[in-house]
Amino acid sequence: MGYHATVFGQKTYNGVAILSRSEPATVQRGMPGFEDPQARLLLAEVKGIWIASAYVPNGEVVGSEKYAYKLQWLRRLRKFLESRYKPTGPLILCGDFKRRPR
Repeated sequence: MGYHATVFGQKTYNGVAILSRSEPATVQRGMPGFEDPQARLLLAEVKGIWIASAYVPNGEVVGSEKYAYKLQWLRRLRKFLESRYKPTGPLILCGDFKRRPR
């Protein structure tokens, strides 16, 4: 159908993808400096615009180990994005940011 599929996935539960009409000039899988065995962040530069696809960890219950991991992951994402992209630059951040009910 004329789309380019850029994928960062794993056999279990996690994975992200970006579909674009043009082939990405640059692709980044994961966050440099943040060792994470889970495929949760994919970035692709398409026609000068950076597109980020994120699968944010489910924190489950406030105070749990998974919640702490989610907060750590979000802090790392913010730090990574702030260090690499300007607020005025072309960046589209998409993904699963859904908050689960308690």
